[in-house]
Amino acid sequence: MDSIRFSRGVLRRVAVVVALVGTLALGSAACSASSTTGSRSSAPQLADPSREATALVTAWLTALQRGDKAEIAGFLAPNFLIQRADGSTSNRDQYLLNPPKVGTFTLGPEMVGIQDGDSLTVRWSVEVDEIINGKPFHKGEAARLTGFHWTGARWQIATYANFNVPT
Repeated sequence: MDSIRFSRGVLRRVAVVVALVGTLALGSAACSASSTTGSRSSAPQLADPSREATALVTAWLTALQRGDKAEIAGFLAPNFLIQRADGSTSNRDQYLLNPPKVGTFTLGPEMVGIQDGDSLTVRWSVEVDEIINGKPFHKGEAARLTGFHWTGARWQIATYANFNVPT
């Protein structure tokens, strides 16, 4: 068999083409990854997530106080789940059948909101007069944990946890 010889110029052109194809492939993958990540987070970047959390929680409790089921439904993400201190749970549909009846409420001294892209996790506490599943709940400041998700237009509650009043 005859060996094939390439001139330095041909080898150089082949190397440039291989490098160019490799660079384009890597660039395409990077653009694809960054556009996926970029489209993942359409939520506004909050300058003060805790302040936004305070406004959201206050609006949420006020909607419950008014008993406006349409307004309450607007706050709940399709995948909403709640875990209550008494052990009961509800998904969105179950919750909307019998939302708690909220009377007066006072937010605790600390509201911690942490944003990551389209999610806002909030640790807070509240002293509230409320009736859940027909039972009056104990008055006293109790912890809450709420997970909000950005829909593209607003924050909705996906997860919500109530904790017992400390003794």
